[in-house]
Amino acid sequence: MLRRVSVEKASVVSATEEYGVSRPTYYQTKAGFEEAGIAGLVPKKRGPRGPHKLQGAVLAFIEENLVAGEPVRARQLATQIGEKFHLDVHPRTIERRVQQEPRQGASLGFAVADESRTVIHVFAAMAMNAEHRGAMS
Repeated sequence: MLRRVSVEKASVVSATEEYGVSRPTYYQTKAGFEEAGIAGLVPKKRGPRGPHKLQGAVLAFIEENLVAGEPVRARQLATQIGEKFHLDVHPRTIERRVQQEPRQGASLGFAVADESRTVIHVFAAMAMNAEHRGAMS
């Protein structure tokens, strides 16, 4: 459709009628293409971005219930949040938020479970990979 108008010099009205789209859709498509090329034609992700439920009082509640050095009890926290704030929060959302490095103006610098376990898992995976490569030689 964009090519018909720009290269073949068809009118916008005839091109939009031919492709069955509105003129505003044509102009939005053209703007997206001019801004980002072919990637601009791919629809953007809809809906909220990020953990929009974990803000303000809910975030403070999570922080109050975290104990430094102990694993995060995300399922239990999700249930408590549901009861207290009437929000449906997935336990993994809580775990991801707690794992994030603190942003400007945010706290929650606790690690999920024990960070040393994560490091051990990474080293174990690296060792297994090295053994596997050695066995293939």
